Amino acid sequence: MSHLIENLEGRRLMDSTMPTPCAPEAPMVPAMELSVATRAVARASVPNMVGTWQGSIAVGGGYAPGLSFRLQVAKQTKTTLTGTVTIGEQTYKGTGTLRWSGRHFTIRYASKGAVSLTLDGTVSASGKSMYATPTAMGRVIGHLDATKVA
Repeated sequence: MSHLIENLEGRRLMDSTMPTPCAPEAPMVPAMELSVATRAVARASVPNMVGTWQGSIAVGGGYAPGLSFRLQVAKQTKTTLTGTVTIGEQTYKGTGTLRWSGRHFTIRYASKGAVSLTLDGTVSASGKSMYATPTAMGRVIGHLDATKVA
């Protein structure tokens, strides 16, 4: 077994000398024949966000009056949502990026006026309600609870 260990004493970093070959060993046992079958794996479908979502955002740990929330999604692709979001009295239109991991989603929107909004949350198994943490300009606003109404 000592022929497998190479003596490195006397060698320097980046030394170009090649190690000495090891003595031949007994031949390996022939490999067994292995049969592997492949099959297509169906990915879970992405929840459909198209429609109108209404709810409120609890701010200040839920002790302050909540902000009204309305998300109207007109179009959804694998990676984007297009529509309108209204938080309190502020309304923003446009297209945001969308990421899914199971029922968990992240929506990011940035306007030309340097406003950035993020929703990081989960859609219920029924697809009729969502819970999320909304962030504006990098700061958490509160906790969102919304229901799909149309």
